[in-house]
Amino acid sequence: MIFKNMWPTPIAFFEHPDADSINKEIMSHDEIRQCNFWQKKNLWEYNDKIPALAELHRWMLDCSAEYAMQCFDFDYKPEYFEHKHAFINYRPRGEEVLVHTHRLTTIVMTYYVQVGDGSGDIRLHDPRSHLGWISLNAGKPYNYYDHSPKAGQMIMFPGWVTHAVRMNQTDEERVAVSSNVFLKPEYTFDMF
Repeated sequence: MIFKNMWPTPIAFFEHPDADSINKEIMSHDEIRQCNFWQKKNLWEYNDKIPALAELHRWMLDCSAEYAMQCFDFDYKPEYFEHKHAFINYRPRGEEVLVHTHRLTTIVMTYYVQVGDGSGDIRLHDPRSHLGWISLNAGKPYNYYDHSPKAGQMIMFPGWVTHAVRMNQTDEERVAVSSNVFLKPEYTFDMF
C-alpha cells in the first residue's frame, strides 16, 4: 500500500505577547459592543480611536502571513492580506454558536479577550466527517476537536472548516474578536 495524507487541515494557535493590556483596553470600551455579527458594523472602524484594536489588527495581519507561510512555504507578507467582517462576540451564560462555516473566507481567526473554564470550547469538525466511516469518536459518527481557549490566544483555520462554540456555562461573558481574512485580489494569481 502507498498512503499519503495529501491535504491536512492547517490549524494554528498564537498568543499575543501583550494580551493583558490589550484585553483590558478592549474591555473598557462599551461602544464596540455594537460591532457584532448581527449589526454588521466592522470592528476595525474603531482602530483610530482604540489603540489596542489597532495593535490587535496589525498583529493579526502578521499572524496571517506566518500562517500562510507555514501552509504553503511561500514568503507571504502581512500586506497581502485584508481583514473583512470583523466583529466582537459577547456571549453570556447559556449562549452558544451553532455549527457553521465561513465558506468564502480564506482564513478565519478568533482572538479571545475574556474566556474562562466552561465558557465555551470551540469545536472544529473533521472536514472528512461526511464520509461517516472514518472513525466513531466516543460513539459519534464524526470526528471533531474541542479546544479550550484562554485569554490572549488566537486560533486560525481555513474558512471551509465547519465549527461551533459550545455553550457558556459560567456567569462571566465570553468575549472574542473574530475576523474573516482574505488574500487581496492583486496577490491571488500573479504572485505564482
